[in-house]
Amino acid sequence: MSILGIIRKLPDYAADIKGNLISIFEENKVALDQKQLYGVSLAVAYSLKHEQLLNGIRAEAKLYLEEVDANACKIAATMMAMTNTYYKFVERAGDSAYENMESELNMLSLSSTEVPKEEMDLYCLGVSILNACKHCIAVHSKGMLAAGLSKDAIRDVAKIASVLQAAVNALEIERMRSYDFVVRDASMD
Repeated sequence: MSILGIIRKLPDYAADIKGNLISIFEENKVALDQKQLYGVSLAVAYSLKHEQLLNGIRAEAKLYLEEVDANACKIAATMMAMTNTYYKFVERAGDSAYENMESELNMLSLSSTEVPKEEMDLYCLGVSILNACKHCIAVHSKGMLAAGLSKDAIRDVAKIASVLQAAVNALEIERMRSYDFVVRDASMD
């Protein structure tokens, strides 16, 4: 399966999602190069844990990414699951004492991958946007801006995460549908 296969599986009510996937993947209307596009998409797909979507992205990502890149995407997905959760706790706890404490979480794999820091930040940004972690979005956005990525590109990372999340929602709605919604005839009252 490919991205086109995912697009074909989406129901009619997800027409906007189909259009956005076409814009991102077929028309390449994003401010990212192909490696960046598929790296972000793969990291987000790993985070979404949806096998059908992951297989569709992985099939095309293999054209642009090496195994070390795919491994970095897995690191981004798993490490951001941890750090996003932790920093959302710090933000929501309402106690500034937590903000001043060290997290004491091991995070060495984020800096010890074989991909450049800018790529790792990009993958982590996509996952952090998906997980809605204010702290990590700010950290990775600043890192990407410092590395020369445009605000349009950062917006497009958010667009990719958003559209892939919506595609998963539509695919799952269709998968778990056990009956069609039928409007009751008003004359039956």
